[in-house]
Amino acid sequence: MCARRAAAAPAMTAGRRRFCFAPRWRGSTMASRRDAVARTPMRRDVPCAVAFALVCTLSLAVHGAGRLDVTIDGAPAALSLAVHRVSVDIRDRIAQTVVEETFRNHTGRTLEGTLYFPVPAGATISGFTLWVDGAPIEADIVEKERGREIFETIVWQQRDPALLEWTGGSVFKARIFPILGFEERRIRVSYVEVLRKSGGFQRYACLAGNGERARQPVEEFAFEARVTSTPALREVTCSHPAMRIEKSDRSALLRLPPGTAPPDGDIEIRIAAASPEAGGFAVTHVAGDEGYFMVLADPLIPAPAAPRLPSPIDLLCVADTSASLDGERARALREVLARLLDRCTDADLFNVLAFDAARGWAFPEAVPATPGNRAQALAFLEGRGALGWTDLPAAFREAAGTLKEATQVVFLGDGVPTAGEAQSAAAAAAVRAAWPGKGRVHAVAIGAACDMIVLEALASLGGGSLHRVRSGTDAAAVAEAVHAAMAGPAAPDMHLAWKGVEVADVHPAHLHAFPPGE
Repeated sequence: MCARRAAAAPAMTAGRRRFCFAPRWRGSTMASRRDAVARTPMRRDVPCAVAFALVCTLSLAVHGAGRLDVTIDGAPAALSLAVHRVSVDIRDRIAQTVVEETFRNHTGRTLEGTLYFPVPAGATISGFTLWVDGAPIEADIVEKERGREIFETIVWQQRDPALLEWTGGSVFKARIFPILGFEERRIRVSYVEVLRKSGGFQRYACLAGNGERARQPVEEFAFEARVTSTPALREVTCSHPAMRIEKSDRSALLRLPPGTAPPDGDIEIRIAAASPEAGGFAVTHVAGDEGYFMVLADPLIPAPAAPRLPSPIDLLCVADTSASLDGERARALREVLARLLDRCTDADLFNVLAFDAARGWAFPEAVPATPGNRAQALAFLEGRGALGWTDLPAAFREAAGTLKEATQVVFLGDGVPTAGEAQSAAAAAAVRAAWPGKGRVHAVAIGAACDMIVLEALASLGGGSLHRVRSGTDAAAVAEAVHAAMAGPAAPDMHLAWKGVEVADVHPAHLHAFPPGE
């Protein structure tokens, strides 16, 4: 919950399905704030200007490790990552992550590169720095129209801009030029997020490495996280076996020993703090003339003793098979679907709609969830591969035409539209418009690079639920959570009323259903 007295600078994104609110810029809408640009001085030795165009949203989403792609002899290549440092500051449920990376041009040529940097779903970029001639150049965020003027001026003067722009989901890209032969280019990206709380734990995840880097090791890797909590800390754990944890009553320090290699997947930190007796507390912040407060509340609504599912279940699974979900993410999608179908009985009915730019059904109509039909559906999904664009609104419109009152729809994908209504807000509006008011929609976010605007729009339909699958996530646990959510939320759609305090802006404007445990 945030109060604003004047125009606000970019601030953190509010959390999801909690009483968490963040400010906006005065006189602007969500859509108009998605573009912002900043510039830096011209490089002294080589004509170079950098203008950072932030095309952002309050709800973004593979994170923590960037990649600098170049073209060498006409073939695509990635520059080696020499240094990768991650510093995390977690205060109550607010986490700020600062990532510093140094890329090395191992050729003697001057190259032009494209930096791809992912952030977690729901995070907001709070800073971007590029080192030029050894000096850090900070990006200043400006309004969209001013950014366009700056960009056009740079182009007119025939200087090369480096653009940091949102490419969809939660991946940003930047054009960096020049990268001189045998030169190192250093960047720093910081982002802020509000951590979700589920099952009594707050979870922070940072993608510190991946399988591709296993073939090209990082020369220097460092990870450190500091945790500060207003309520007493009950437990702080980490998925990395080598992580050293020093915990006190209200703080903790997590640090990897020097020389530790980056893992292939996420570094996940789980934090359990004592629940305040009042059921919540406020975090305040003053920046100049601006005042903000965020209320973190536990509704203290007990979860049902046992889910009461309709019998038989009428299940429709909508699966993204576009090119954005290949490799590990495609396998994760199929694994979650398999585990979900395993929880069905032969009396339950199901069907699978796979989509990319086109759409295809596993069966002409819903069929019993027998072992043979489940195996056939999974084979159908695997046979489609991962190709093409993502026309999510068209897929949902087709699915909506088959819904009945008790249909449980499970969407599996990253929610990033690349065809049809390809903008997040337009795609979200399209799925809301297509919903016939029947059934409940549960969204399962696959991977870290997700479009939370679209996924939350899906999960809001019929009082559904939102779940996330990231590296190392147990597919069976996700399937169990989805299955439990089908019985209904622990708290239906809630309404928020303000008394005794005047606020300038509130985010989220509407509170959705709370699944059990959140």
